[in-house]
Amino acid sequence: MAVRGFRISVTTEKGLALPKVTEKLKNPSVIEAICELRFAGGISYTILPGAMRERLKGKFPNFEVLPAAFMSAFSLPASVAFHRFKSSDSPFIVQTGPGLLTINVLPGYPSFAAFRDVILYALGQFREIYDPGTPTRVGLRYINHLQRRTEKRELKDYLRMVMQYPIELEKQPQEISARFTFPYGSVGTLALAIGFPASTDRGAFGALLDLDLYRDNPQFELNRFPEWLDEAHDVIHGAFVSSVSTEVMTEMRG
Repeated sequence: MAVRGFRISVTTEKGLALPKVTEKLKNPSVIEAICELRFAGGISYTILPGAMRERLKGKFPNFEVLPAAFMSAFSLPASVAFHRFKSSDSPFIVQTGPGLLTINVLPGYPSFAAFRDVILYALGQFREIYDPGTPTRVGLRYINHLQRRTEKRELKDYLRMVMQYPIELEKQPQEISARFTFPYGSVGTLALAIGFPASTDRGAFGALLDLDLYRDNPQFELNRFPEWLDEAHDVIHGAFVSSVSTEVMTEMRG
């Protein structure tokens, strides 16, 4: 639920240098990570699912046809996944649709290096079949659920953000949600969203921190995509470290 009429200040260190090497946390907060590429060109999509299934079956033997594949293209938003490739012993999922490739990581996020390897592997297979041309959108997104060993009930216990409420209000809000966008030049735009309180499907209490770095019409060839991916991850990691409270970071480090 969005809370109206509130002023939010973000307390981050000015001029924080974005790290080129990220530490591996003992207790990571990532509940899902997504890399998405969209394209306008390419051959007919009908050829792609079978060819991708054959190429990916060694790493992703389980193949699913998603409900969107049976619906009219006119009733669907742009870039919807039609097919899914996964493995029962891996947190990674590859999805395809007309002009779309996504690589997802579900709980059990290993490391950016491992995620990056799967992204580039799936993209390499996709390119050999589809010849998609220049991407129309690229994105890297990390959805985090921040927790404390001892349950805390204030936003500042999880994030370095301060909420200031109008003094005329008699009560504090039950829920808080906010979204900020930050320009990062040629890398793209970072959308930072928070939700508090936020619970997982197992009932764990905490705060949601959603970091989505995207660039529309990037106008670069796919050979440059690995470089963009590294730059995007550096931005996201820097924003993550700047936003999370010291106590939560300490607990995640173990």
